[in-house]
Amino acid sequence: MAALYDYSRRLAADPRIRRIDSLVDVDPRLRKEQYQLLYADPNGPRDRFVAAALAATTKGNLTAFTITTPFGPNRDEGRALVSDLRDPTGGLAPPAGMSVLVGGGAADVADVVGRVAQDFPRTGLFILVTTYLVLFLLLRSVVLPAKALVMNTISILASFGALVWIFQDGNLSALLGFQPLGFVETTQPVILFCVLFGLSMDYEVFLLSRMKEQWDRTGDNREAVARGLERSGRIVTSAALIVVVVAGSFAFADIVLIKALGIGMAIAVALDATVVRALLVPATMRLLGHWNWWLPSALRRVPRIETAALAGVLALGLAAGPLLAGCTPAVAPILANPAAPHPLPPALTPAPSLLTDPQPIALPRDDGPHDRLTEWWYYTGHLRTDDGRRFGFEFVIFRAERGGFPVTWASHLAITDEGGAAFHYAQRTEFGPQVDLGA
Repeated sequence: MAALYDYSRRLAADPRIRRIDSLVDVDPRLRKEQYQLLYADPNGPRDRFVAAALAATTKGNLTAFTITTPFGPNRDEGRALVSDLRDPTGGLAPPAGMSVLVGGGAADVADVVGRVAQDFPRTGLFILVTTYLVLFLLLRSVVLPAKALVMNTISILASFGALVWIFQDGNLSALLGFQPLGFVETTQPVILFCVLFGLSMDYEVFLLSRMKEQWDRTGDNREAVARGLERSGRIVTSAALIVVVVAGSFAFADIVLIKALGIGMAIAVALDATVVRALLVPATMRLLGHWNWWLPSALRRVPRIETAALAGVLALGLAAGPLLAGCTPAVAPILANPAAPHPLPPALTPAPSLLTDPQPIALPRDDGPHDRLTEWWYYTGHLRTDDGRRFGFEFVIFRAERGGFPVTWASHLAITDEGGAAFHYAQRTEFGPQVDLGA
């Protein structure tokens, strides 16, 4: 009891503590020896008030100290007091043989802030590294992904600065109709980072993918930047305008957290779509020139996304026949007069090409048109070889129906040499049961 009394008086001497309620603070007129006598009776204190205080604050080997301070739970002074109370070697450390568990509003805020400060850097690093790797595979450049991350960071930091200037310092509080609290709520930067990073990177991918396509065609960085900005500028501006209008409407909310998130998001997206994407990104790419597309020789063996997609399409086409039980492949026109949703080049006799020519198999006569032709699966893409040649490909799987005959499955594969503007290879293959129409 003497140790608890001394500890309570040591806490009360701290200027940050206004009041203490505990089993040794029942009456400020009582001294240490009197408290010892009050609680020395094995049957408990005889005074009803003291007995009630003991029952309310003590259970087993635990006792509660209620500390009142003039600071709110979000003030730095309150969090600093929590840290000092938890420090086992500080001036407010508990007596020897005792430990302190600190709770309450200030302690909750301190715990949340500490956990966010501990985990958010790792989360942010994971997002940055993953985004860099994906952009590297898409753009095949070690410079552009890094530039994209820097540009994203600019708009996000601008929104953080706006939050501090408006909601912490209280500027525009009369116009927006809120009472400044003098701080930014802990979860606001985290939420804004996650949302804004996704939106900003979305706009960056729109812009850079169009520039990459033009760079692959011409090899001219200046033209790639101009054409990419021209082709993607409208969609980026339109998408950003929608987000700014929707997020800006949160400024009329009564809850300060919602108001802050909406205004921060609107400011960041507006800056990202105008200053960053329209000015900084093209300007830096013009200054960097061919360094934008620099790829070390050791990394050039990394497979292209386009090549991987083509391999998946071809693998699906080769596997389509065995998956359809009882089907017989053959080279033949799909139908007499198809009304396909996409125009297809006429079937040609396969010329020597990069692919193995199939052996044609004669089909029964089937000169009538089909009732319905459905594109069951459709894929197009591009492929560039190591020597710089570019090919476009088209792969389609059809489902054709005619009268009372069995359903016919058919595929179409075409490869075009884009550089020479020449049709290079075409194959149409029918997968379906043999239909005997008679003589």
